[in-house]
Amino acid sequence: MAEFLEGDTIKLELPLKREYLPVLRSTVGVVAGSLSFNYDEIVQLRIAASEVFDTAVRVAQEGAGSLGDTLNIRLVRREAGLDLHFEPAIGYRLDEESRALLQSLLDEVEFEPRLRMYKERKHD
Repeated sequence: MAEFLEGDTIKLELPLKREYLPVLRSTVGVVAGSLSFNYDEIVQLRIAASEVFDTAVRVAQEGAGSLGDTLNIRLVRREAGLDLHFEPAIGYRLDEESRALLQSLLDEVEFEPRLRMYKERKHD
């Protein structure tokens, strides 16, 4: 398997249907594992990504706004961690509880204009 180097990007375009949540969770887990995140950090990343995807699916099903029918996710390797970017703009759709959850699980979260989440790999 090729090494995932700093600046490398993995792109996913997932239909906004609950059936695709395992694809996102698996991809985030495999990528984070390949970057030597520990088990707890991988779980935190997967929960955060799931929260965003669930919100996007709910908004799309309610027809509230113009999200479209897919969510684009970019996973970008950084020197000490992993960036996750979500498009179209979903950050402003997250309620206070979801925002608080993301902020508790991640090292950085930017909600607007596009949602960006960053998790730094901790070294034991």
